[in-house]
Amino acid sequence: MRSDSDKAKLYDRQLRLWQESGQTALENARVCVLGSTALAAETLKNLVLPGIGEFVVVDDGVVGEQDTLTNFFVQVGDQDKLRAECIVQGLSELNPDVKGSAVTRSPAELLASTDPADIQLVASATLVLACGQPESVVCALSRRCWQANVPLVAADVAGFYARVRTSIPEHAVVESHADTPSDLRLLTPFPALRNYIDEIDFGVLDSTDLAHVPYPVIIVKALKALSLDGSAAAPTIQQKRALRDLIGTMAPSPDEENFAQAVDAVTQHCKPYSTPDAVDQILNDPAAAAPLAADTK
Repeated sequence: MRSDSDKAKLYDRQLRLWQESGQTALENARVCVLGSTALAAETLKNLVLPGIGEFVVVDDGVVGEQDTLTNFFVQVGDQDKLRAECIVQGLSELNPDVKGSAVTRSPAELLASTDPADIQLVASATLVLACGQPESVVCALSRRCWQANVPLVAADVAGFYARVRTSIPEHAVVESHADTPSDLRLLTPFPALRNYIDEIDFGVLDSTDLAHVPYPVIIVKALKALSLDGSAAAPTIQQKRALRDLIGTMAPSPDEENFAQAVDAVTQHCKPYSTPDAVDQILNDPAAAAPLAADTK
């Protein structure tokens, strides 16, 4: 198992998207897949790579010649082997943190079973996928998932055509992430920030210290070099392009992460400072002008 720091590096990009809470939910997810076709394998690949916790493939099909031509996770030497076991082996190699297993029984047989273990296989899943299954299996599976409040995604593909259906009683998003970026005051730095930035001299820093310079510092120095700092207006498209080009030339090497971050952040953070509307409403409220007088009423 990887350490938390190793996971943070491996999953850095997706953590920025859904943050630690989303990654934790992903790592705790258990996915049950009915079918082991190329569609099932490719769908699982896109779940295994980001780091789901566990998956199980239910299918009793064997590898045929067509599978060796269309399914990346089976080899020519796998013909006549159980296909579910073959794709589980291939998928497990993509991410050692993910636990995979195969149930070599037909999906129809599993759904017809009254064995508590078979019923629990679906009921305990976080998500159920039905890939290339007949309508009778999808309908029976949908009823079982609906009763257990487990999301079901049924998918079929034929050449360039595909169909995806979902079945779930209700799905509510209870945690949202604000899209509004932080205002770093880069165009008009406050005095303490300005003094901190002026004290940093890139010319005397070694490669290690330079790599630890925060990207806002790099942006402010580039703004000052182009005489764009202190402006009350946002830089134009041409000025932003020149700013990115300058930051690129300031980097000692193309693979400096903080300089790359600075280039990416130009559009997001080079904007005039303004207080949010909600804050303005509070500050302009009569009670804020004379709080003591309002408190005595």
